[in-house]
Amino acid sequence: MRQLYGPGPAVASPYVPAMRSPGRSGITQIIDDCCDRTRRLTAAIGALPGAEVLHEPQINQGVARFTDPSSGHDSRTDRVIARIQHDGRAWFGANDLRRGTRR
Repeated sequence: MRQLYGPGPAVASPYVPAMRSPGRSGITQIIDDCCDRTRRLTAAIGALPGAEVLHEPQINQGVARFTDPSSGHDSRTDRVIARIQHDGRAWFGANDLRRGTRR
């Protein structure tokens, strides 16, 4: 378990017993379910008008943008993210893939 926490000293965590409880196959199932949900969510976003999937999901992250030629893609993507964040049911983050930075 030490590698989960990086190169520093091992620390006690409430997550360790929770991870041991379902066992290896249970953890595998949890990860597989999360990956499946990410694939479905990314596909659903890509089916929305004006949405474009830029990168298919890898583990638990997909990359998409919301296009708007009149005000700029970044501007519309930021507005969509703000509405999602305000709702509080999901978290989306913005990155500038050209610059490799977070917005």
